[in-house]
Amino acid sequence: MVQPDLLRSIGLIVSAHGLKGEVVVKPWDENAPWAQTIRRVFLLRNRNVSEMTIQSARFQGTSMILKLAQVNTRNDAEKLKGTELKVYESELPALAEDEFYVDSLAGLTVLSLDSQREMGTVREVLSSTAGDYLEVVADGLKEPILIPFQTVFVPKVDLEGRQIFITGLDSLFDA
Repeated sequence: MVQPDLLRSIGLIVSAHGLKGEVVVKPWDENAPWAQTIRRVFLLRNRNVSEMTIQSARFQGTSMILKLAQVNTRNDAEKLKGTELKVYESELPALAEDEFYVDSLAGLTVLSLDSQREMGTVREVLSSTAGDYLEVVADGLKEPILIPFQTVFVPKVDLEGRQIFITGLDSLFDA
């Protein structure tokens, strides 16, 4: 039985590769330390979780090419585009002191170092070719705010205190 609360996101399937069912994965960690040790992944799509076995994994630029045992055609691989890859946190390599899992940021309180105000809550981390963004929801705002997840704007993350500190962005939250 899969325990979803113990799973950590490691990347996103962005496309099919070749004709034999390989998929291209954008890993959340550019080094993908899990690539050589993890053989079992869980695919999360539309709240459905399915277990798959990695037959092979290789880097291609900043992406990973995975061959999943249960996916044997390009058509099957194309159906997985947009699917999140997850693994049990206990199976991942240990993190350094200043590292964290991207999906552990959801729900953290966003505080401004400039005004000392609570600005909102991280709903999720969005990834794009331009980088990662914190999607922040706040009372009084119709739309979420996207904050570039870069040290210049987000100098500190305090996981134990469940807080993220931002700077230079207070004007984005003025309704």
